[in-house]
Amino acid sequence: LVHLKHWPGAGPHKDGTGQWLTYPGNNFDYHLIPWKKGIEKGALAAMGYYSGTFYDSLNVNYSYHVSTEILYNQLGFKGAICTDWGVVGRGPLKPSLQGKTTLKDNMEMIINAGVDQMGSETNNQLVLELVKEGRVSEERINQAAGRILQWHFILGLFENPYVDPEAATKIVQSEKNQKLGYEAQLKSIVLLVNEGVLPAAENIKIYVEGIDKEIAAGYATVVDDPVKADLILVRTTTEEERSFQGFGGGMPGAGPRPGQANAPRPQMNAAQAAAAMNPFAPREVNIDFPAKKWANIKTLARTGKPVVVAFNPTGSSCVLPADLRNVAKGAIMIFDALDNALLDIVFGKFKPVGKLTFEIPSSMDAVKKQLEDLPFDSENPAFKFGDGLSYSD
Repeated sequence: LVHLKHWPGAGPHKDGTGQWLTYPGNNFDYHLIPWKKGIEKGALAAMGYYSGTFYDSLNVNYSYHVSTEILYNQLGFKGAICTDWGVVGRGPLKPSLQGKTTLKDNMEMIINAGVDQMGSETNNQLVLELVKEGRVSEERINQAAGRILQWHFILGLFENPYVDPEAATKIVQSEKNQKLGYEAQLKSIVLLVNEGVLPAAENIKIYVEGIDKEIAAGYATVVDDPVKADLILVRTTTEEERSFQGFGGGMPGAGPRPGQANAPRPQMNAAQAAAAMNPFAPREVNIDFPAKKWANIKTLARTGKPVVVAFNPTGSSCVLPADLRNVAKGAIMIFDALDNALLDIVFGKFKPVGKLTFEIPSSMDAVKKQLEDLPFDSENPAFKFGDGLSYSD
């Protein structure tokens, strides 16, 4: 069963942030190409995105136009739509509805928009109440049930509902599958900058931040003082409120942070403030690399030891520091891969082959000047689509 996500695509974010999808270049159909291909190949599940569109100011999961009129009617999708996690409690985004809808209201809008399954929600009593009150028809519920049940029929779960747990473990955790997964991680890592420091030599002393020290110790001698290191390696996310704690990342810190757009504002009511702090909610933020994080990296660079920074994007986009090449001797883009994979690249156990699948803009000014739904129109990008070095370059 193939699950396509996130509908209708995450590329055209307003100013590079995650809350709104916008199409000032009139290029909406271009973003439907992968969806058409997926549907042609028989994909029967789709997940709506967290963002809203300016068509009706609604989160896409609440929009009848986006879910039913486009995905089902226009593209001919035959499967079921599932919301991403937390969308139901988050609300529809529409300004006139913010803080005025209940969880029950949200479920009504989502179901009637054509969405069939609500991620992370288990309160089926509210759905029963909506049907009894005539706010959602039995026909619509039967339609959703039919779309979901087809998955079970296609997978043969009614004819053979029993599984062998031991067999499942052998398949999922087989040496072959783990090798394929790890190889995919290695191939995804992109080397952006290398001023002759990579691959690092064996038996050197390294200082690490954002990387598991025990894992790093398998590659080199780990020291606690950057001054004593031969190489400084920093792994960091591109958002202020998150830090990378090994595979899976760290939890967002509690409470608002001064200067962040997702901090509660005085004009917000209680419901809006709660929604703004929802960790699942897309946020309108400045996508510049956080100043405090960069200041820390510059402090490390002032030790005179070469610094390699592995940027782990956590937002919808990012702008890297303008003085990156003056501060870091090496820069890597990594996409939630294991620390082992990063270190295999750094120490030359695997030569980097990854290429950027998007542009990295030179500044927020460049972000605001470009048209979000058009490719390759950022002014003088810091790194272009397809950039990526290897050790033979």
